[in-house]
Amino acid sequence: MTSPYSTTSSPGHLSPNMQRYNTHNNQQLKKYTLQAPLRLPPLSKTMANLGHPGIYPQKPTQMEDIMTESNVRTGFIDRPAVSNEHTCAYDMVYSKLQDDQRVLDDLGTFAVDVLKRKRTAARIIGPSSFKPPMRSTLIESKKEYWMNELASGTQTLRKLARNVPHGFKGEKLLETLAGRQVPFLRAAWYIKVVGLSEMHQRNANNSTQNISQAQQWTAIVVNHLRRQLNELSPFQSPNSTNAASGRGYKAHPSTPSNYHDNASKPWATPENRERFEQKWSYSTKLTKWQYCEGLLDQRTFLKFTLDTLTQCTSFEAMWLLLTFVVQDYVDEYRRNRTLMKLLIETLIKAYGALIQQLGQLPSEGLLDVYRDIQKYIERLLQSLFLSTPDIFVIPKLYHQYRHLFDAIFGDESRKDAATVLPDVAHVMQKYWAMVKARNEIFCGTLEENQLQTRQESDEERRIQVNEDHIIRTLDGIGRNIDSGTGLLIDENSWMDLRGQTAPSATNTIFNGVNKDISTMQQRVNIMCRWATTNEPKPAVVLLFDTLIRLHLFSYQKYILRLIARGDLEPRRRHESSTVRCLNYLASFPLLTPAPAYLINQRRVAIYGTRNGQMNGIEDQVLAQLKRLTKRALAVSGLPQDDDLNSLFGSEATSLTQPDMDDSLETMIPYFTDTFDQEISQMIRSATRYTILNFTSEWLVPELKRFVVKSVPIGEDNWRVMTSPGSCLLNVRQYVTIIKILEYAKDYLNIIEVALWVLEKTNERTLYSFTVDTLRRHANILKLTNNGKRVAEAVWAKHQSLQSRGTRERCLMMYIIQLVQEGYRITDDMRTQLQQDLHFKPKVRQYPSRNDAPLTTELKQLIQSPTLSSVHNSIDSVCSRSQTMTHGLYSMFTAVFETLQQYGRERQINTLAATPEIQEHKEELYEFRRRMCYMVDFIKGVADQSTLTGQLDDAVIQWLSQQCSPISATLLDDLHEPHTWLPLFLALLVTRRLICIDMVLKHFVLPWFEVISREAQQRCESQWTETTAETRPLRQLCKNLIDLVRMLVVQDRCWPASSSLSSSFHSHQQHHGPWVLRADEIFQLQVQRQPQLATNLDKLDYMFGLVRNSITIVSNLPYSSLLIQDLLKLRTDLLQLEWFRRACTRDVNSIYHHFATQHHSAVAGGEGEIRKKMLSIVDELIGGNMNIDQDCQDSMVPTDLLEPDFGQRLQAVFANLSQWNEEQCRVQLNLLLDNIMINQHNQHHHTTGGVPSSSSVSDHVESNKELDLFVKFFFDAVLASASDTETQQQNAQRRFDFLINLIHGLREPILLALLNHETSSTTTTTTATFPYTILLTSSGDHGLLACESTSSTHYGQRCQAFYLIMQHLLAKDVWSNQKKIELVQALFRQVEQFKGAMNVYKVMENVHHVSFADASRALQQAKSVEVAVTLLKTEGLSESEAVSSSSSSNAPSVMLQDIRISLLLRLRLMVPFVSLIWEHPREDECNILEWIKVLVPLLGNPIVHGNGSQERMFEFVLDLVSLLIDALFELLVEAPRDLRKTNLAHLSAMHSELSDVPSMLHCRVKRILPFLTHNIYLSNTRLASSLLGVANATDPQQQQQHLELSMEQSKPWEWLEDYASEQPHDNDTPISFSLFHGRKTKKTENTYIRWYHFGFGDNLPSLADEDDDAMSIHVGMVGRPNLKRRKRQRNEQDSTTTAATTTLENGMLYKVDDPKQTQVPQQQQQSRQQSTTLSSTERRQDMEDGELP
Repeated sequence: MTSPYSTTSSPGHLSPNMQRYNTHNNQQLKKYTLQAPLRLPPLSKTMANLGHPGIYPQKPTQMEDIMTESNVRTGFIDRPAVSNEHTCAYDMVYSKLQDDQRVLDDLGTFAVDVLKRKRTAARIIGPSSFKPPMRSTLIESKKEYWMNELASGTQTLRKLARNVPHGFKGEKLLETLAGRQVPFLRAAWYIKVVGLSEMHQRNANNSTQNISQAQQWTAIVVNHLRRQLNELSPFQSPNSTNAASGRGYKAHPSTPSNYHDNASKPWATPENRERFEQKWSYSTKLTKWQYCEGLLDQRTFLKFTLDTLTQCTSFEAMWLLLTFVVQDYVDEYRRNRTLMKLLIETLIKAYGALIQQLGQLPSEGLLDVYRDIQKYIERLLQSLFLSTPDIFVIPKLYHQYRHLFDAIFGDESRKDAATVLPDVAHVMQKYWAMVKARNEIFCGTLEENQLQTRQESDEERRIQVNEDHIIRTLDGIGRNIDSGTGLLIDENSWMDLRGQTAPSATNTIFNGVNKDISTMQQRVNIMCRWATTNEPKPAVVLLFDTLIRLHLFSYQKYILRLIARGDLEPRRRHESSTVRCLNYLASFPLLTPAPAYLINQRRVAIYGTRNGQMNGIEDQVLAQLKRLTKRALAVSGLPQDDDLNSLFGSEATSLTQPDMDDSLETMIPYFTDTFDQEISQMIRSATRYTILNFTSEWLVPELKRFVVKSVPIGEDNWRVMTSPGSCLLNVRQYVTIIKILEYAKDYLNIIEVALWVLEKTNERTLYSFTVDTLRRHANILKLTNNGKRVAEAVWAKHQSLQSRGTRERCLMMYIIQLVQEGYRITDDMRTQLQQDLHFKPKVRQYPSRNDAPLTTELKQLIQSPTLSSVHNSIDSVCSRSQTMTHGLYSMFTAVFETLQQYGRERQINTLAATPEIQEHKEELYEFRRRMCYMVDFIKGVADQSTLTGQLDDAVIQWLSQQCSPISATLLDDLHEPHTWLPLFLALLVTRRLICIDMVLKHFVLPWFEVISREAQQRCESQWTETTAETRPLRQLCKNLIDLVRMLVVQDRCWPASSSLSSSFHSHQQHHGPWVLRADEIFQLQVQRQPQLATNLDKLDYMFGLVRNSITIVSNLPYSSLLIQDLLKLRTDLLQLEWFRRACTRDVNSIYHHFATQHHSAVAGGEGEIRKKMLSIVDELIGGNMNIDQDCQDSMVPTDLLEPDFGQRLQAVFANLSQWNEEQCRVQLNLLLDNIMINQHNQHHHTTGGVPSSSSVSDHVESNKELDLFVKFFFDAVLASASDTETQQQNAQRRFDFLINLIHGLREPILLALLNHETSSTTTTTTATFPYTILLTSSGDHGLLACESTSSTHYGQRCQAFYLIMQHLLAKDVWSNQKKIELVQALFRQVEQFKGAMNVYKVMENVHHVSFADASRALQQAKSVEVAVTLLKTEGLSESEAVSSSSSSNAPSVMLQDIRISLLLRLRLMVPFVSLIWEHPREDECNILEWIKVLVPLLGNPIVHGNGSQERMFEFVLDLVSLLIDALFELLVEAPRDLRKTNLAHLSAMHSELSDVPSMLHCRVKRILPFLTHNIYLSNTRLASSLLGVANATDPQQQQQHLELSMEQSKPWEWLEDYASEQPHDNDTPISFSLFHGRKTKKTENTYIRWYHFGFGDNLPSLADEDDDAMSIHVGMVGRPNLKRRKRQRNEQDSTTTAATTTLENGMLYKVDDPKQTQVPQQQQQSRQQSTTLSSTERRQDMEDGELP
């Protein structure tokens, strides 16, 4: 017999699966002789010759074998013992009873009553008299013999029970059974016998132990298994390390490090290994048998298996546990989430350790072994996952081992299964996607890995999503491009700072197009819209200009397409679309050189067929541009001509070197904006075609012709360093050409001109300008893939100069910059560049000059400065640099002192401050010229003395010692009016001796802060123009303003009038004598953006200037002239294009970095400054909102609009689009900051002190503007989108905008929003359920408008509200106490959903019925089924419907509305799950009450929807699972009594699952505590009967009775094949009275009676057989005697002519047919002869009755 749970047969006698371990010696075969069967008794004890029943061996004397004459002739005939065997007494009895029907009825009643009395008397009552077999003391040999018989299976268990030996118990018993391989059934029987004996002994000793036999025996079995596993653990000395193992797991025993441990281990020899495996296999299978039979405590044993698996220190022990133990109990683990959670956690950790170990294995053999273990764990986890995916919702474990779960259940693991088992792979994919999403809900990563539930069918919606994605991608790239240094060289392409390249951006934008032309066109359209958002017409022209010149767009195909569409027909030329296309045709350029036919096509398409020539306007504009350019680039000294075909005139062909421009008159164009305004205006009015015709076909070609034609060598020009083909441009001409090309926005030609000049020029001053040009347009050359070309051109020029012994440091530094940006150079080039950087040119020695001091050298230089004298001085200084005591700082100080002394001698400051500047213009110009030479001298020394050619340290040291506010001695020039010091510092910056940001940081800003502080400390009267005390500071401030203007603001020369000289002089009178030249402004423009606008730290200096100007102005009197200068400076700073572009590049960072600093103001003046800073930031990011426009979708009530704030708030939302979302968010943040500043100032004025954070939050409610914003915010959140696609997109964009807005809000505003939101969901009103749980907006007046808001819109409201609340809660501005209050409020709200269960059932079964109608129908019908039928068939009466609608204006609440409201509150609770774990007490979050509320909700139709709401059901199930998991973890450390009480509460919840649909019942049951079960007790009422209590109908009470039966060790009493030696009526382990058993009279068959009494007349009589002492057997009530029924059926068939018929109940009825009453006389006589025998048999049958 095998167990009902067993999957393998017992290794006992005659088992087909018996293990082939022969433990007995083979005996020699003997001669076979016929023997009687051992177990079959003979027919008779007295007559042995009768043999055995059913066996008829051949005998030599048998009658049929005697050869008589009759046998031979006729054969043997067996004659019957009785002559007539067919007589019947039926006719005799019937003849006497047929005359009197009453006698017949009485006889039948009497017979039935006798049967009833007999049945009642035979019933077994009272307890069982079962006594287990007693053990006896046997000698060792008999013990061995008994055990051999037990193991062999030859002796019955009943016989073995007579003499059960002592000496086997506990682990010794298990060892003996395992050693002898006893069949499982017989082994379990012996274990029960020993256990019953132990229990009997304890009861006799009155033991007080509360531990049941199952628990004690479980501990023994556990220790037995653990001891076997310990044999596998390699010995580990205390000093040994386990570095080779992963996470505490030891390596495989066959690894080299463990060879010395194998001597005494089970795997040392094959015999030992086989013996161990045999023992382990038997022990685990026997344990499984005992577990199924109920001999083990299930909870204890299952916990042991998982704990042992967790504590495994070797992979081999884990392998044994997984394959022999865990595999057998997987179904048991699946019954409970806690067990499965422990198993999964153990397996995934072991899997991670195994993965780590695989990389450290030395041999391939071990690798295969470990891979097998890995594969087994994977398959086991996959099997568990497919069967119970709910258990894998373990957020903490998922978050920690997410990569391992992806490896096991992800796409890689499904590759093999996808081909073999595609359906399984598909199911696993769906399950894993679902489980990931469910885990990420509680991990907070759902937004990163959203589950795609459905594909978007609407193409427009998909395009909208792609549009936002494309815009973000392009914005990110554009932000890096505009940063100045945002692009790097990536071979032949570019790469931004975030690693985005042109191919990757293309792949991101066009991913998934798959050659879909329409989708491609749509996405290109989005890109074009992005590129032309700000200024459509010019931006479109510039975009297609670039596309045409890069051969990405065909002008000719565009014309042909217009012709094919018929747009150029005369009748359609006046249409708006055609006019727009013609404008584009007139603007788009042609490729150079353009073919004649294309020019003709363009002319005809634009001007028509009758216009034979090109329009004269274009010719006029082109001629004017040529004329202005020719005048701007005129060479001094050459006559002017009107030949527009030549740029520099015919006389320029004889030039051999560039024009010098060193006189005052020739330098005036340097200082004035001579033709800039006219050229820029002309270019703005011209078409793009004309502009590029001017630049590409005339300006650039003419420029390239301006070279040296020939160089005649003569006595005067032999020193000229030029050659034929060299460029003749000077600095002024080059800068003018670059400016013209910049006005034309012809960036490709700018790069072309710069590279050509760099290659052709021999003018050293032009090298730095060409490099500055390339730096200024670095992103253009990278975007057009010219980066490599530029790098090669610069390197070629460097090589050319090096071959001539010259090394330009600006070129080398630019090469280094290109290398840092990604340009790749060879090792030889790198080595050469390093050598050139450290190269020191040979300087000429001047012995007479070297002895002179440096001051003397500098005085001689400033007296007569020339280029040659400057070079000689540089060589002289560099030759003596080794002897200089203070190095570069001393040299710089000496130069400045020389200039200062020269200026004092010439009274330069006095001349500059006089009104008659025109009279001293020669002296001022000469001083300026000498200053330039001296700065050039410093630059030359720096180039030869430093690697970078900069003197930052020296200049900063000089500024800190001479010009700093904290220096001991200050220069007097700082306080002089119109001092030359700002020009000197500006010239240092133009030569790149110091950076602009360093000057601002170490000189300008410290002084501005000092002036600001002084302005705050002094009274206003001290800052008037007549006050001498503040005169130095006021003059210093003016000088600083001049310096800032030079360094930061000035971007062009001063406007020119009719007279250049008069314009220059008028500017000197107004702005001082010290002005910058055009080339110097160009050099400053190149440095401004990289040094002041590349990052937030650089922008700090600009905002520092703005803030200091605000501070100074706010503290000056209105009569001060400084106010006008500071306001003009601040206005000019805010108008700088590069500054505004840097601020709009990343407005969010700008806001957080500048607008939010100093937000904790402590004084009223600081608040005003802060407000001005906010307005400035608003202005910088483009805060020109249209406040006066009417917004149709206004969300602000007109009665709440404030004059300023409300309109600006509305304007932000009105201007919101996908192009300016970030900008609008920052503008709204600025408005809110102004609110907080106003509130702070009000509170400061009222309290007169600094408010605390708590007081600020207390006063938030009283802020009127804040209340307006809160209402506005939530009205925008809860506003339902319309049905149109555009309005839905706008609503979604507005909602995304609100979500992003939360991240920048201040704490008081967040608190106000949170308070308003929590009051919307948790405030208890006077209304009744379900109106207390509906989410409403301020426009609904407290109710949900049913006419305007459907369930779909209400769902959108709740979803929007939840998302907003989720982001607000993520800011974590609440304290724990506030969070606990919210959890308690949510609990009270969720608790309301428990009621009205029947109403929910009605609403679920009847579609589109409201809560009020369902309640009313239920009140009428009094039952759910009737109410459902009423609503489906008749419905409510019209009078009731009218009365309900008239009595209440409440909206109709549908089941979906209630469901969404519940889901909203449960989702809001998710962030606080960890808080509930941390504060589980009753006065805090009360985790147990949460579980008590949520578990019944699983059976609520709101949650499960009769199986239709699986997602919501799974969410609630996961939430309850997490809370129960946390409760179990808390109960581990809790006291025993408290743990038992809480577990009892949880177990009692099984009775609350009756309303859960059957398809979901097992999923809910799994999360509750483990239920003990038994195959013999679970499906019957036997457990209650065993305990002697009434049968329970409640599932909870049935489970309690079952567990109590298991605790009382009832299964131990169920012994197989055992009865007492002296049988009793009720001597079985389970009392027969439980089954209504009865004592029966057992009629022995003929053979048995012969065996007892022999043959003859001495057979027992009926009276003897009625004796209860003779024979008793038990049967079940209601089982009729089949033998008697069969005999009755045979009798009816044999008596077909009988006159009466018997019914099933034994009654007789009379037959009226006379034919059937005529019975032959012979049959009557035969029946009379057999009356006695028939009556005896019938009596025997009646006594047996229906007893089996």
